[in-house]
Amino acid sequence: MKCKKSVICVAAAVLAVLLSAALSSCGAITEIINSALEELSIPGIDGESSQETEEELSYENPLLSYEEETYDPWEYSEGEPEPSSDDGSEWEEESSVPSPTSQPEEVNAIPFEKEPAIPAYTLPAETFSDELEKEASGIIDAAICRAIAVVSVYKDERHSHVSYVFDFDANGFVGELTARQKSLYATLIDYAESFTEFEYKQSEYGGDILTDVLTVAKPLTLTRPDIDSYFSFRPGSTLTSILSTYFDPYKDSNCSVADGDVKMSKVKHDAELLQRIIKRVVRKMPEGLTTYDKYLYLASVISAQNAYGSEPDNCYTPFGALVGGKSVCEGYSRAFLLLCREANLWCAYRFGMPKGGGHIWNMIKLDTGIYNVDVTWCDTYEPGTKKWFKYFIKTDPDFVSDGHNANDGVKGTGKFEPDPFEAGK
Repeated sequence: MKCKKSVICVAAAVLAVLLSAALSSCGAITEIINSALEELSIPGIDGESSQETEEELSYENPLLSYEEETYDPWEYSEGEPEPSSDDGSEWEEESSVPSPTSQPEEVNAIPFEKEPAIPAYTLPAETFSDELEKEASGIIDAAICRAIAVVSVYKDERHSHVSYVFDFDANGFVGELTARQKSLYATLIDYAESFTEFEYKQSEYGGDILTDVLTVAKPLTLTRPDIDSYFSFRPGSTLTSILSTYFDPYKDSNCSVADGDVKMSKVKHDAELLQRIIKRVVRKMPEGLTTYDKYLYLASVISAQNAYGSEPDNCYTPFGALVGGKSVCEGYSRAFLLLCREANLWCAYRFGMPKGGGHIWNMIKLDTGIYNVDVTWCDTYEPGTKKWFKYFIKTDPDFVSDGHNANDGVKGTGKFEPDPFEAGK
């Protein structure tokens, strides 16, 4: 797979090399920057992992504005069998749907002995508050409908309604920063949210500011992936400063405002569009769900909206997953984190090296403990199918047996939560 291309880390790496050359006479500063660069590596996302599956993702996202190419979402080692396609597993929006003013009919037969049919569903008609909300609806509503239909069938009262609030630093990335770096982290977020241009000069702030900006890049990238979808850093012309970079979320930092490739008004529009989509997904979540089913709804939206693909420039971002409709594991996991944040549900990251490739997935919390959720691997199958649940809310032993060799991130503590095909509770 491709190596990690997160815009912040790329800029940081380039900057570090340039600074090292420019400041070769300042050995102490160079050593600090190189040390900071080593610490910047984010475990588990340097390269996407492969996994052995029985079938490929079998439906196409109906919302993509471009024609999708046929692709294999996983890489296989030599001699490893490729997944076989299942011609009968595609789903589409149907012209004949239930009454738009009612929820899909619920099916109460859990645990299921065989895979249930997922009904078609459409949202009730609505008057949009503005054109941006209408645009968001056109992008995400088909995925929302699919997710609502899934939870209507799999709604499972064996699970608890107890939920845990979102912890923005569940992984401890910000907690590891110094007081000065924490202040810089907050300042950079303020700048990015207000689309403010800035420049940190070594001559003005001292050499340590360059190292601090590089160090803050990792927690900023992972805890605020919405910002990372349009905001980055780049070295100044003197090689002794760091400047803000705002870029087209549909592309990457190579299409920036500073270079004249995109207007700031376009960046602002697309950044707000992502926020509208996130809020719309959570606002349309059915009421009365258990915490398990809330996570199921959010993961199903991403699975229905996104398709695995490493070709788009923004495939590492939640914008790529929720708006563009194609991403790799970073897009899946960081989009899931953003939806959990909006829904005020606890969520964290886990990193590992399944089959020797870097990978990132999520951890969630129920009243019985902390569990693994890998929406990327779930999405090898259609949301609402039995095999989709193989990587959803599972214990650490479950994930180890499936090839998830974790090496960093929050560990699982849960012992067992039944999926809709398992007895228990």
